[in-house]
Amino acid sequence: MKWTYAIQHDPGFTNCHATPWVFTYNSFSPHLDYLVQVCVSSAISVGMVLPHCLFAGNMSSSIASWLIEQGVNVVPHQPTWSTQLWGDFLSSQKSQSIYTFVKQVLTLT
Repeated sequence: MKWTYAIQHDPGFTNCHATPWVFTYNSFSPHLDYLVQVCVSSAISVGMVLPHCLFAGNMSSSIASWLIEQGVNVVPHQPTWSTQLWGDFLSSQKSQSIYTFVKQVLTLT
């Protein structure tokens, strides 16, 4: 895959190339979808970037569909550690929040 593409900007910029923009998102945070929509819409309107999203979750979700419709290269990605992390979190009686739990896990490893 070639990571730079010539784009039409204006006649004075003949050596102008779009920059790959890689970000992560998931289908588990629908209350935050509007934030990624603003970022993607802004980046696309300015141009000069090629958006690529490492996406965890349901590829049939409305946000995944929206990203694809916007021309974002959506790459499905499920981290190998996520299932164990969530299972451990849900079974933990000590955890008051995901932040506390992750902090404890990172301290132990």
